Amino acid sequence: MGSPIKRSRFAFLALFPLLLSPLASLSWADQVLMKDGKIYTGRIMGETSRSLLLRTPPPDSKSIFLNLREIQTIVREKHDPEKPSEEAGRYATLEVTALGTWHERSVFRFSETGGLGLAAGFRLHPSIELGAGLEIGPSLAGNVSVGDGRTVRGYEAFSAYAGGFQAKFFPLYKVWDSRFEPYVMGGYRWNRLVPQGSGDHFGGSSWLAGMGTRWRWRRHLAWDFRAQVQDISYQRVKFGAGQGDLSGVGYTSVSLGVGLAYLFL
Repeated sequence: MGSPIKRSRFAFLALFPLLLSPLASLSWADQVLMKDGKIYTGRIMGETSRSLLLRTPPPDSKSIFLNLREIQTIVREKHDPEKPSEEAGRYATLEVTALGTWHERSVFRFSETGGLGLAAGFRLHPSIELGAGLEIGPSLAGNVSVGDGRTVRGYEAFSAYAGGFQAKFFPLYKVWDSRFEPYVMGGYRWNRLVPQGSGDHFGGSSWLAGMGTRWRWRRHLAWDFRAQVQDISYQRVKFGAGQGDLSGVGYTSVSLGVGLAYLFL
């Protein structure tokens, strides 16, 4: 048998972690000081305009409601920020955009026009969003003449359509205020220009580039402001009963847009 001092020292070392555990739990906990002098320690789980819900630490671990009128001071624990989950930056989006477009003069000459953009995408990562988009220009005024050697037709009113794929890159997603998300974008579109009332159309493609910013207005809603440029080239034409190829026919369009996006968070 060991001496009484050694036995006491052994018992103290064995019980030391148990003595520290409640103190450790108290060191990080919230504290509520009542007007009558009582002190409650635990984790604040919720709060209303009239009461506060506090969960006490082990071994009791019970929840109690405290009247706010009877509380003198609340000392809140400084919690470590929660790490966002890997899924937090992945969600689908739907977007509607009003566009104002200017056209550079070329073979096809058009006046300024308004349009509508529709897009759907998926945020694969906080830094990139892939999607598909459709743009509609229901009414363009211009002056275009086309002939096949025997017949010449002049067009003055058109409808324009463009649809394809696009990507948005958010380079400042780590350092920028999360409500404002600047981005750059690029994409490829298939274009069709339809002279109204003629039965003819022009077909081609375009490259899209632009930049903008998305501003979180509500949790699921965000405003989108952008400027974009399309380099459009038409390679085919349907003229009357026949079809033909085109070369060097196209123009550049510059658009400013304001849109509203729904975020499926």
